[in-house]
This record gives sequence, structure tokens and C-alpha cells, in this order.
Amino acid sequence: MQRARERKDKAVAELSAAAHSRYVDPVRADLWMRGKRHELGGKSPEEFVIDDITRQRCMELLPSKRSKC
Repeated sequence: MQRARERKDKAVAELSAAAHSRYVDPVRADLWMRGKRHELGGKSPEEFVIDDITRQRCMELLPSKRSKC
């Protein structure tokens, strides 16, 4: 149980860092992390991510270039 929590925390932190690198506005990056996405079964990226595989799935949903929004 503890290892699963550590994996999740690490994956969420890495995804959050990636989101912040893709959005100029950090508030937008945080909103992206917490926003529900139909591609993730109605979950937010923050809720969906539990390991490296699910982190990678969410990474594919980030804008490919740095967003001005």
C-alpha cells in the first residue's frame, strides 16, 4: 500500500511539472491537472494517475507546444 502511494505521488509530481512546463500561466496548469477529462473516464489527470503508465497516458493529452493560455 505504501509503495503504491509513493508511485502515485511520484507520477503526479512528474505530470504536474510537465503541465507547468507546457502552460505559461501556472493557474492554467493547475486547472488542467484538476479538470475532468472524458478521455480519462471523467477523472482529472490528478485522480487518474497512479503509476508511470497512467502518467504517460496523461502526458499525451498535454499540449505539444508551450501554450499561451
